[in-house]
Amino acid sequence: MRRALRVTAGLLTACLFFVCGCVSQWQQGMASIRRESIVSATWPGLELLGTEETEEKGWKPEPPSITHCYKLTIPVKEAYEKVIATAGEDGWSEDYAVQRETSRVVIKDTGKGVLNVILATDSITCEKYPDFTFWLTFSYR
Repeated sequence: MRRALRVTAGLLTACLFFVCGCVSQWQQGMASIRRESIVSATWPGLELLGTEETEEKGWKPEPPSITHCYKLTIPVKEAYEKVIATAGEDGWSEDYAVQRETSRVVIKDTGKGVLNVILATDSITCEKYPDFTFWLTFSYR
């Protein structure tokens, strides 16, 4: 009886570790992105056309990321300012080392990984949306 109880307890413990421990780093990264309020933020002058997400496919999937494609009804500089101001309210910092005329980057260290948002106007990222003029890509590394 004791042996059966030990075997059953061992099997239950193994099943619990299996069920609880199956979250991949990729899934944890995507969950970290989705938890950030900036991912669901909206701004006047930025009309969301669509969203693209990477998927966990194959042995070595693309890193987790979410891209929002926008059509602007405000100047690009103002769009940058609005998004960066929202990010700053939530603890993000602009990475001035990679600032360009056509793109900006904001980063946030979560302690478990680094999240970044690329804000840009030039790319083939949003080619599904011919009216796009601005995009944001949220990623985890």
